[in-house]
Amino acid sequence: MFHTIWFLSMDGVVLPLLVLTLMSAGATWLIRRRGASDRHGGLVFAGLVSVSLILSVTLFRDGRLTFTPEQLLHWSVSGWQRVSYDPFSSIEVLLNVALFVPAGLCWTLLARRPLRVMAALVGLSFLIECLQAVTGLGANDVSDLIANSVGGALGVLAGSLILWLRGRAGGSLRLSRSGTALAAGSVAALVAAAVAGVLLGAEHRQASLERELNGRFAGTSLETYAAWEADDRLYEEVFAAASAFADGTRHRGDDVRVRYPASFFGLPRCVFVDWAPGDVAVHRGSGEECSAFMG
Repeated sequence: MFHTIWFLSMDGVVLPLLVLTLMSAGATWLIRRRGASDRHGGLVFAGLVSVSLILSVTLFRDGRLTFTPEQLLHWSVSGWQRVSYDPFSSIEVLLNVALFVPAGLCWTLLARRPLRVMAALVGLSFLIECLQAVTGLGANDVSDLIANSVGGALGVLAGSLILWLRGRAGGSLRLSRSGTALAAGSVAALVAAAVAGVLLGAEHRQASLERELNGRFAGTSLETYAAWEADDRLYEEVFAAASAFADGTRHRGDDVRVRYPASFFGLPRCVFVDWAPGDVAVHRGSGEECSAFMG
C-alpha cells in the first residue's frame, strides 16, 4: 500500500494538490471575511481540501490529456470483479474508498444534510468518471464509481453520528452515562452486524463455488485430468472452468489438487478439487491451507 501511495504522490498529483490547497485557503478566507458561513473556518478549509484531494488524484494523476468523447459509451466493468469478489484484496479499491471518506465527513458536518451530501458525492464521482472518459485522464470504471460512493457513504455516516451525538449532548460532545451507553451499544451493534455480514457472505460465496465445482467436475477423475493435460486443455477445462479462476495446483503422488479462491472481505476461503484414480472430491478450505503456496 505504501508503494502505491508513494507512486501517486510522485505521479503528477503533488503540484495540482498544492495549487488547489492554496486556492482552498484563499476561498476559506473570503468566506469567513464576508460572513457567508457561521461554521468553523478550519472545517470549511478541510471540506475544500477534501475535494481538492479527490480532484488531484482522479484527474491529474496520469497527466496525458486526450479528447475521446466516444469513451462515454464504453464503461469498463473489469474492476467489478475486484469489488464483488474480494474488495479488501485490491489496494486500488481501498484507496478509492478512502479518498471520499474525508469529503463525506467534512461536508456532512458543514451542511448538516446527510442525504444531500451523499447525492452530491455520488454526482461528483459520476462527473469525474465522465471527465476521465472524455479527457483520457483515466478509465471510467463502474467499480471506481461504486468504491467512491462507498467511501462517501462511510464519511456521511460518521458525520451523521457526530451530529447525532452533539444533538444528544445539547451541542457539545459531553454525553450522559445513558447517552454514552447508547452510543457504545450502537457502535457495538454496527460492528457485530458488519462482522456477521462478512462471515455470512464468506459462507455463501464458498458454498456457491462448491456447488458450482461439484456440478462442473462430476463424473471426472484423475484419468480425465491427465487427458486434458495431454491435450493442452487444462486452461479451459480446469483453471478457467468456473466463476473463480484457479490459482494453484499440487501433484501429490497419485492425485492432483487444484485450488479455487473464495476469499471474501479479507477472510481467506477457498475450495479444493482433488482428482484421484477413478474419483474426484470437492471440499472447502479456510485459513492457512488456502493461503499456503501452491505451484
